[in-house]
Amino acid sequence: MIPVQALALLLCGLASGGTLKPARFYLPDNVPRRPAAFEAALAATVGIERVNEGRFCSGVVISPAGYVLTNLHCVLYCLEDAGWAERGLIAEESGDGYKIARIAEGARAAGQACPDYAIARDSGEYLIGPRIVLLGRAKSNFSEEQVSRFPPAAVESLREGMDDYAILKFEPAAPLPCARPAPAPRPGEPIWGVGYPAWTSRHDGFDSSGYKKHVSFGEVRDGIRSDPYMRDRIHDEESWRRLERIYSAPELILSSLDIMPGNSGGPLYDSSGLLVGISWGTVAYDKDRETRASALGLRLDAVMREAAAALGADRAAEIFACAAAAVSSKAAMLDLRGPLEFLRIDFDGTGAHLLKRL
Repeated sequence: MIPVQALALLLCGLASGGTLKPARFYLPDNVPRRPAAFEAALAATVGIERVNEGRFCSGVVISPAGYVLTNLHCVLYCLEDAGWAERGLIAEESGDGYKIARIAEGARAAGQACPDYAIARDSGEYLIGPRIVLLGRAKSNFSEEQVSRFPPAAVESLREGMDDYAILKFEPAAPLPCARPAPAPRPGEPIWGVGYPAWTSRHDGFDSSGYKKHVSFGEVRDGIRSDPYMRDRIHDEESWRRLERIYSAPELILSSLDIMPGNSGGPLYDSSGLLVGISWGTVAYDKDRETRASALGLRLDAVMREAAAALGADRAAEIFACAAAAVSSKAAMLDLRGPLEFLRIDFDGTGAHLLKRL
């Protein structure tokens, strides 16, 4: 059995005017600060379910053809049911305060079917039985309070374990609304998180009817030392150095968003309503005190680069078909060319192609 541990998800502060104000969840109609093209962003956000067992994760549609991006840890149930641990396709490493689950390199694009997985859209459409197109390399869980005791090799492995994503392929009867990509926002810039958090995961029970779509907004943080919660907890330089090594992974987005169990795999949007990444956890969480540290996100451009490297440019272009809409003009392409340099646009009408430029 593969233990699927709940991520530590925590309440973060939204910096404004030099004071920290608590972030919170809003139903979509009640969000006081909305990005542009918000309705399109909401339409691309989906809930991940197991048939007859309910919703437990979130995801985002990245192609009208039914490709959905979510977290690796959200599909571990499927891999467990398919016997991946028994076949040696998942290797686990654990120590004092940490655990890492690694996917065998040759199995990351194995096309595993997940017959009891489904996505539910707000329209009522219910799609069942996807295949896994690509998995991230690893998923890590650890206690930040014990990080100073981790061996150096574990620190490097935990850094690699931030690669927590999965791409699923559903078979819709008609094209799905999808999220257009953009480069990750810079520190201090606003960011929005959308997903289906579990109301049971916090004391105030923000929606006691169950997993409903909620929105949180915050700001991108400038490294782990900018987190007020962590500054109250970590006091030795050795722990800070190790935490900085883990959380300086270039594929990460640290923010003051409020996310909870159920938000995993949900989209992160910038002020233009464009997809910049997905949620996958938080740095620390104390449920009894209702205190949380930085939310963690995985940058979309990092996933796109990995897909191009693992599957080839043409397949990656098919998977991230909404990228073509995001760069459908020369002006848009020039805006994205630096951060998304692996995108090449053919202006003679042949479409967008992803290039492997790592």
